[in-house]
Amino acid sequence: QLRMHVAREIVHIAKPDEIRELLQQLQHRDFQFVGIVPGFTDVVTMSMIDQSGQTQSRSFSSSDYYERAKVKRGIRLTKRWNEETKALTDLVTRGGSKTTDVQKLNQWLEPYLSSLQSLLDHRERKGYRRERFFRYIKKQAYVQSVCDAIAPKDVCMVVIGFGDWSGGSQSPVSRKHCGPIEDIRKEL
Repeated sequence: QLRMHVAREIVHIAKPDEIRELLQQLQHRDFQFVGIVPGFTDVVTMSMIDQSGQTQSRSFSSSDYYERAKVKRGIRLTKRWNEETKALTDLVTRGGSKTTDVQKLNQWLEPYLSSLQSLLDHRERKGYRRERFFRYIKKQAYVQSVCDAIAPKDVCMVVIGFGDWSGGSQSPVSRKHCGPIEDIRKEL
């Protein structure tokens, strides 16, 4: 019942003074309010008010995300590995894969099929899939650490307001946010 009451009250509250008043009514409970805004240079910036009425802000930078999730490392490795087979991939991608002419399609298909096994062997030897899985695990760890900071497990109730950068049709901002925003939203 308390959670429903707080959720209903927050829908109508727009001013910090009103939030503080609600917090004072609920002093004996363990809770916090968190506002989150996805960013262009930061993954998210959050501002929270805890049960004592204290406001804290924290930002999670995109450069930290790319470092901890090993995204840049993976891009460098993949680019280096792809350079090793550039001659074969150029041979495979060149030609008529998007043609309706059977003769051109056949001319493209022969070198493609003859080089396919060596390309697959190279990918397996170098560990493309292992590298992608490694980045996935690191990304999940980063998302979990952000979610733990936003909604700590030791707090009884956390109310989160999640903003967006859509700006509407009148906004000149058209760039998408950075980082794993949707993963963070789903995890929360």
